[in-house]
Amino acid sequence: MQQDDQESPATPLRIGGWVPPASPGRPAAQAPGARPVTPLPEPRSGTGGRPTGSRAAARTARRRVALRWSGRRSAAVTIIALAATGVLVASISRIGSPATSAQLPALPLPWSPTPVPASAAAVALPPGSPTRPPDPTPSRSLARPEGSVTSFVPAARPSASRSSPAPPAAAEPAPATPFRASYEAESQRNVLGGQTRPLPRDDASAGLVVRFVGNGPDNFLRFVGVTVPEPGTYNVRVQYISGEPRPAMVLINGRAVMSLVYPASPDWYTVAAVTLRLPLDAGPNTIEFRNDTAWAPDFDRIDLTR
Repeated sequence: MQQDDQESPATPLRIGGWVPPASPGRPAAQAPGARPVTPLPEPRSGTGGRPTGSRAAARTARRRVALRWSGRRSAAVTIIALAATGVLVASISRIGSPATSAQLPALPLPWSPTPVPASAAAVALPPGSPTRPPDPTPSRSLARPEGSVTSFVPAARPSASRSSPAPPAAAEPAPATPFRASYEAESQRNVLGGQTRPLPRDDASAGLVVRFVGNGPDNFLRFVGVTVPEPGTYNVRVQYISGEPRPAMVLINGRAVMSLVYPASPDWYTVAAVTLRLPLDAGPNTIEFRNDTAWAPDFDRIDLTR
């Protein structure tokens, strides 16, 4: 009984190859033939007592969640932008139709002195967005992306030198060919009517003058064969001698063209001259001097120029 009462060493419970650890006051018993059991190391804790592996896993999870929300946010923004664009295009299409444009009131533009017609009603844009004049053609789109800036430059008016050809230069008349001719009063080709006859005078061009012209219709001097190259007005210089002013009439080809008083020459022996502007035809002409009521000067010669 004493042996039963004596405490015998307890045999440790063996579960497979694992033996429960010994209590603090008693060492663990090793079963014969069993492998030694190495205790598992306790996990190291970081700041605040949280395991280091759990922190890395939590950080990775948060990053994945942030990336997932970022992708969802981008997709949502894209969907909203597409929806807004569709609404804007639909509004513009309704504005471009005749029925809608007729219902919209005409809005005056701040930069135009005249009101905008109803067919070109302006589109209300959000505050702060740039504005532009409406397009008067309904078929063209009035939409402009928000935030875009359109600059308007006035079209340069074409210069006159580019838009219209220069007028052709007027043809300048060809310079007149110099012309000069002289005819003596006492020439045998001329007609001396009535009492007229040549008499000598030292101051005359050929030493002779024709006297006694006038004082009746029969006494006249007619130059014959006065030829010019073309019709026109010519300068006719008449050389004469007259001690007093005397009148005389001028006839061209039998037509009276002028009547004038010839100024007095220094005396009855000195030649004086006057220049007349007479119309002549191309070819030969006649120039006649006469005075039917009084005496005319004594005539020396005529010089034609142009």
